[in-house]
Amino acid sequence: MSASPVASVATEFGDGKIRDELMRQTDEERYPVYETRKGALKSAKSNWTSMIKNGPPEHCFSVPVLDEVPFPDVLARKAYSLDGESVGRMLYNGRTTETSMLGFKNMKARRAYTLGEETALADHKGKARLSVNIDTRAAISLRPVD
Repeated sequence: MSASPVASVATEFGDGKIRDELMRQTDEERYPVYETRKGALKSAKSNWTSMIKNGPPEHCFSVPVLDEVPFPDVLARKAYSLDGESVGRMLYNGRTTETSMLGFKNMKARRAYTLGEETALADHKGKARLSVNIDTRAAISLRPVD
């Protein structure tokens, strides 16, 4: 969780010391900025500039994609991949706690993948369906089987 929402809670409870420290961490450590000669604030890491100019890393285009989600029963929050083969996702239940089927595409054809305890074989088009149980939220990881 970002420090900013927690800083808001600290403010609400009257704890200015914690609020100030969390805001300092946000400004100086997590998203450092510097002031230009004309007084504008600029991101020291240039994360957004890099993303706009260069786009996402190449491996982001080769990972499996969540293609079928029973919305609004399942809400997908984020997806990430560090290696270009496996992908982590954060899912939330939208209505009830139950097992839901998820469909994936862009998998390696005829390759086995695991999602929690379940394993499925991608078809010739690189598609597969796997089930997941989401209590309140679930951090899942879809990985190819070696």
